[in-house]
Amino acid sequence: MSEQPKDDELLKRLDAERRKNAKERKYNPTNRHVFEQTPLHQYINSSSRHWSDGSYTIKPLQLGQPTPSMPWSYDAFEQRLKKFGTNCRIFLDTGFLTSHEIPESFWKALTDKKIFITEGVWNELIAGDTPKINIPFRNRLTQARHKEDIGEGDPCISFAYLDDWPEDIRTAAKQYIGLLGYRKYVAIEQAVQFERQHGRPPSIEELQALCTFLGKRGWRMAYKGYKERDKPRSLTDEELITTAYFHSFLYGSPTLIFTRDNDVFDHFRKLHYLIDTHYRSMLVAAVYATSKRLLTWDMVMNEGTSRYFCGHHNQYVRMPIDIFKRVLPRSLRGAHCGCLLLSTSDSPLMMSAQDVAVADGFEGIVRLRGQLNGLNTDLLGKRNFHIFLPGANSGTTGHCCGIVEDIILTGLNTQLRLLDITLALRTDDAFEIGYTPIK
Repeated sequence: MSEQPKDDELLKRLDAERRKNAKERKYNPTNRHVFEQTPLHQYINSSSRHWSDGSYTIKPLQLGQPTPSMPWSYDAFEQRLKKFGTNCRIFLDTGFLTSHEIPESFWKALTDKKIFITEGVWNELIAGDTPKINIPFRNRLTQARHKEDIGEGDPCISFAYLDDWPEDIRTAAKQYIGLLGYRKYVAIEQAVQFERQHGRPPSIEELQALCTFLGKRGWRMAYKGYKERDKPRSLTDEELITTAYFHSFLYGSPTLIFTRDNDVFDHFRKLHYLIDTHYRSMLVAAVYATSKRLLTWDMVMNEGTSRYFCGHHNQYVRMPIDIFKRVLPRSLRGAHCGCLLLSTSDSPLMMSAQDVAVADGFEGIVRLRGQLNGLNTDLLGKRNFHIFLPGANSGTTGHCCGIVEDIILTGLNTQLRLLDITLALRTDDAFEIGYTPIK
């Protein structure tokens, strides 16, 4: 495909926006990594974007389960790290840096890669007194930050900010951060509603009964948020996961997250489920809007589903069982994205991991949702297209979807659609279908 002219007005506008979003940072290594090998017209046509050698062809397959926790060692971790390509992007969680002393040889191996620190993680690292551990690497982070501030930059360590991205990607990122964050704070909302009805706060047993729909893992996260309800709300974990995941499909580089936090590990899988579901909704909506070959049910929403929507033109649509075979591309460009969880104890050190292959097509749905305030399609006016409806699928997958007008809620620094919140809170992810590499 031929390059866009250098004097194209759209390119100038995008470049101006990028510079403006840098927020007076003299050196912006996140954008450097974006543009050093890629022309700006990637934002006009994503198919022309440079993808690194770490990308590969993928096809739709079932998403595997996370690997069970297994004995691990820092030596084994270091040897695994050395096998990663130099283009691998590694995001570090705060707890990974501050909870345990890690051998210096590991940090040296790590700095051969591209390391990214999100804004939230950096703010936690510099807030108050920090543990006096991993001093050499922590000093290296401080030096890298100083180099960025004075306009020099560090060749290995970058600081990733949402403001480095164009407005549509930035808006979509905030939406997904909010959806993940809702999982942490839903118990607080349930407690507030209980107190309004009964004039007293709920006991822990009563609150857990109100949150049974979250499942065990969801309740653990929600209860943690409830116990910390008097503290300022933080979305550092959610920002970390979303930023790293976006990097994998925007830039086509292998991307890994290192953490000791079970919440981060759980958020990783949930985010893949949400974006994958929205991507499939976009593809099926295009088939429906152009061909009308799907059978429309002439019936109103049932009570279990209608409470998620507003308006008077909501309808069910029956989908063929093989709809995803029809709409999903037979092959896609993909990049590896993974999350590695180390135990909070080093005696013994345990490790669990989960990996997905992220499709480059995800950029399309992310940009669309950023531009249209969370809609999965631009073909149905104000109505959205959802391939999962609570209360309508009766436990089955891929049989019905909805053309609906969403109820929109405001919270966690963004606007969220009620059904998306419901999907984020679901405990089983029964609709979860991801991508793995072709063998």
